[in-house]
Amino acid sequence: MTGRATIAATPYGPASAPPLVFFRGLPAAPHAPRGVDAATERLTLRGTQGHRVHALGRPGALPDGADMAEIADLYGRALRRRFAAPVPVLATSTGASIALQLAADHPELVSALVVVSGAGRLGDEGRLLQRRYADQLEAGDRRADTELALATLDFLGAGPILRTVAPLLPVPEALETLVPLVRAEDGYDMLGRAHRISAPTLFLCGDHDAFYPPEVVYETARRIPHARVVLHRRCAHGEVVLRPGHGAAVRGFLHRHRVR
Repeated sequence: MTGRATIAATPYGPASAPPLVFFRGLPAAPHAPRGVDAATERLTLRGTQGHRVHALGRPGALPDGADMAEIADLYGRALRRRFAAPVPVLATSTGASIALQLAADHPELVSALVVVSGAGRLGDEGRLLQRRYADQLEAGDRRADTELALATLDFLGAGPILRTVAPLLPVPEALETLVPLVRAEDGYDMLGRAHRISAPTLFLCGDHDAFYPPEVVYETARRIPHARVVLHRRCAHGEVVLRPGHGAAVRGFLHRHRVR
């Protein structure tokens, strides 16, 4: 992949605080999120107080056929331009896939890694769900985001509510970068490179995750030196960030592994 794709950063926290980079999950808005997405992002960032958070969405350009290693390389270039030293990274879902690939391919860029609802590859059900999502996006099917949200949160009994508010949800922006990102995750599998991750790594996951099931999370963690897994019981993919202890777990891990 050639060229210099722009990756916009949404800042949170005081400019003088130590940096923390956040990789968004789908639809990985390429700019500052709005509405429900903005509220969700705030929930996900619980525990990051005391940091200057740089929330990264999708690159401004992604060619068809890009794989996860190429996409992670784009983020690596962005980190090199912004920071003179390794930085801690917090990432969720598809953003976690990018972050794990980045930490394996460019371990010198990541000082600590928090993986929320993510692992070294998609589970079989997750791959099928995301293929359908990409197909629906390409077909202009307005049900795409509703069905993805149902797969993410329906364990909570949120189905009726999601179907009610679905007509109010904004249409995903920049499909020319969203679809290639989803397709790249289809073929994503960094388990063979997981041992290259040198950063202390924390996995926060749910036992009812349809995309990244716990057996894949544990398989990934076993291959990473100094990795730890916190498994939430009766917890779906999108529910992890809603758990009361989420912020405390993130804050404690980042405090233990901060660069001194």
